[in-house]
Amino acid sequence: MKNDNRIETEEQLLQALEEFLCSGSEDDSIEEIEKELIDLGHDPAELGQKGREISIECLANSPLNWRNTATNAIQIARARLDETKSRIAKNLDRKSLVNEIQKILDSLGRKDSNMIPAHFRNYEAASDNDLLKILSQLQYLKSNKKNEKEE
Repeated sequence: MKNDNRIETEEQLLQALEEFLCSGSEDDSIEEIEKELIDLGHDPAELGQKGREISIECLANSPLNWRNTATNAIQIARARLDETKSRIAKNLDRKSLVNEIQKILDSLGRKDSNMIPAHFRNYEAASDNDLLKILSQLQYLKSNKKNEKEE
């Protein structure tokens, strides 16, 4: 008679895997392993599927997964840029935008390769929206440089 040890929780799954891994040897065939799992009251296919699902979920949510870390960093950077852009839009006219851009470029220096496109930009031909984007990006770069120096 088979045991009916249905796995309902992740904890039960891990306990079942631990029991199974500690009881077998590396020389067991797949058939022997499946038979042992069945004798213990587990469905090998169900156990494998649950293990797969948990592994995928853990990888997707892990802070150690570089994709999650990169996605979080991008979201934070976008939020900072959007916040800066909306703050600037409320407070500066076109002439002030150009003046602020020039001030930041002067403070950051002309050697930084990130600044090259901003140095050679025709600000008179640029739209207000373009100026706003440039200024918000420069302020973002400036704040990052400030944070790097503090660290």
